[in-house]
Amino acid sequence: DFLPWCLVLRELIAARGGQGSFAFGQFRIGNQNVRRSLAQVDAHSIAGFKQRQAAADSILKAEQTRIVIPQLSKTYPEMTIEDAYDVQRRWAQMRIAAGAKVVGRKTGLTSRAMQQASKMTEPDYGVILDDMLFRDGARIAANRFIKPRLEVELAFIIGADLEGTGCQLHDVLRATEFVTPALEIIDYRTEVPRAIFDTIADNAA
Repeated sequence: DFLPWCLVLRELIAARGGQGSFAFGQFRIGNQNVRRSLAQVDAHSIAGFKQRQAAADSILKAEQTRIVIPQLSKTYPEMTIEDAYDVQRRWAQMRIAAGAKVVGRKTGLTSRAMQQASKMTEPDYGVILDDMLFRDGARIAANRFIKPRLEVELAFIIGADLEGTGCQLHDVLRATEFVTPALEIIDYRTEVPRAIFDTIADNAA
């Protein structure tokens, strides 16, 4: 689980030429336009519907029990990027059904060096839920994490919705109220080392 320290909207700029969609339904990944509407699932995917749901269930259980699970890329060796995003979507839907609210989005692999290390050509994406936020000065119980780590981030506080395939860098700048430093608590729910499929399925953790 990524648990930002205040309103972490992690670098909501897709750093490929200033282009990218920030709506949850569509992102440009690996030089392919990949649509992921909440209703759409690829019926021809390597990991079928049951496997995707089982993977999402295991991520949620690891979060609840604080016990890591084997890498999904090992449990489902033919897992694809599309599978991983659908697992993430299913996990998010279960959290929302239990009462969580979406309050932001996050973007990882924004640097070229990190993309090369993960064999990706573009950033990856995740969702920020309300119970992932901590205000400045908050006391955070260590037992809610498995093995937490801390990263310094930039939080873009967005004052207007950004959506659609034509979203450009200047649209992001226009919609941004301010940018602030933030701290992000990272907590993996799978064993390491992890492939990009594991990272994305685990909410781009």
